[in-house]
Amino acid sequence: MQPESPVVSQWSRGSNQPDLRRIACNPNYWYPLAWGRQLKRNKTLSVAFAGDPIVLVRFPDVPWFHSREYKPMLFDREVGCHYTFMHENLMDMNHQILHQRLLGSLKPQLLRRAKGEGWVEAQYHLSDLGGKKHRGINWLGMGSDEDERRFDVMTIRTDYPYQTLKIAGSSADASPSLFLWVAYVPTDRQDRTNRSFGILLIRKPRVAFLLRLVWPVLRHFVKSVFAEDRMAVEAEQRAYDIQGGDWNQEIFPVILDLRELLMKHGVDRAGR
Repeated sequence: MQPESPVVSQWSRGSNQPDLRRIACNPNYWYPLAWGRQLKRNKTLSVAFAGDPIVLVRFPDVPWFHSREYKPMLFDREVGCHYTFMHENLMDMNHQILHQRLLGSLKPQLLRRAKGEGWVEAQYHLSDLGGKKHRGINWLGMGSDEDERRFDVMTIRTDYPYQTLKIAGSSADASPSLFLWVAYVPTDRQDRTNRSFGILLIRKPRVAFLLRLVWPVLRHFVKSVFAEDRMAVEAEQRAYDIQGGDWNQEIFPVILDLRELLMKHGVDRAGR
């Protein structure tokens, strides 16, 4: 006998607000659906957005992507969760204990948060408290300048529907040692899976050959961090499905701002 599927309410538990996990990604934006190398001349490529077939693809305008000072790392992966879990995972640095095996012991400090029409931003400083860590964590910042080495600032921003993360010095015009652009594209009509496209730009050190030399180790390190994030967000999705709704009583202001943004610009599936 098959167990009954949980009934998922359109409303959050104990709240008169719509359930964020029932808010679909707004299709009236540009989303990546494939890499340019996957498209052959005079050929079409069958892809999907939220279960609907799509064939048009173009490349985003990503800062520093065409700069010779940076080396890009491209990735995409299928993740079994609602896209909003991905947004929250990147925006909230309080989950760094999840990566302690790779990053060592880090203490996040929220320096600033801000929001505006269509965007939410948070700035953190991560204090290194020591502990064993993957050697790739130090090599990621091999292109940092003196200002960043004195005091680094991590800026995470959601410009709906995209997210960026950069690590730079404290000055306003500082060039980052690392910049990430990422988008989450629903692949099924139930919004239970998404394909995450990312472009990670790493600034080259003065001796650029050193970055090429350690590139395989860096790629393994980045994949390992993403694998731990994937485990966490898919566990959150399973908990949501078992409970039949979102029972999490969120109090962190950054995530509350983010949820408000996702609600405002997303599409309520109940109203489709």
